[in-house]
Amino acid sequence: MVFNLANDTLDSVKLSRCGVVGGGDAPSTRTPEQQAELDAYLSEYLRTIKTEFSAVAEHTHGVATYYLTINPDVSTNELGFYYSHVGRSGFAEQKPFDARELDPDDPSHSAWYFTSVKRGRPSWTGPFPATSLNELMICSYTVPIYKSGTFIGLLGMDIPLSTIVDLVSSVRVYETGFACLLDADGRVIYHPEMELGSTTDLPIDAVHLQQEDSGGT
Repeated sequence: MVFNLANDTLDSVKLSRCGVVGGGDAPSTRTPEQQAELDAYLSEYLRTIKTEFSAVAEHTHGVATYYLTINPDVSTNELGFYYSHVGRSGFAEQKPFDARELDPDDPSHSAWYFTSVKRGRPSWTGPFPATSLNELMICSYTVPIYKSGTFIGLLGMDIPLSTIVDLVSSVRVYETGFACLLDADGRVIYHPEMELGSTTDLPIDAVHLQQEDSGGT
């Protein structure tokens, strides 16, 4: 719902005039007038998305953070926004992420950004320790925003691993059965008798895990 708003409200004509889409130049080559107009536009745009995202996050169970990180090739003045619920009774605005400071060679802390950017589509990443949340183990769901083929920014939510584990661990199958959670490589994310990151001896591969129906196994 938030993505639809974030995508549909972008003005391609104004972004083109500011040198962002349609073969736009890098921030360093825009005129001062273009940059000023872009900053004013993005400020209002982010204010609109924050209002909508706040309403969604407040009524979505388990959400720890929500954010929009602007592509630094679009703007280095308006970075986006970042709200956190961890350690607080409600969401509070924090310093937004600056994508220029993210290291693509540090996947344990930056995969949430670069995975979606590389794929160009919505992505789950994690679990990983979030530096902004005192190394809390989280999973991220992020959605890239494009306009006229130009990457504008990344919309996302973080969910504590414990929240997902609570959901999975509550599943019971008949008298002794249980549910476990594995990643695409077969590593354990949750299992009542195995440690996080360990591997199982089950005959399961990534293709098998991504099927809609396991065929009864």
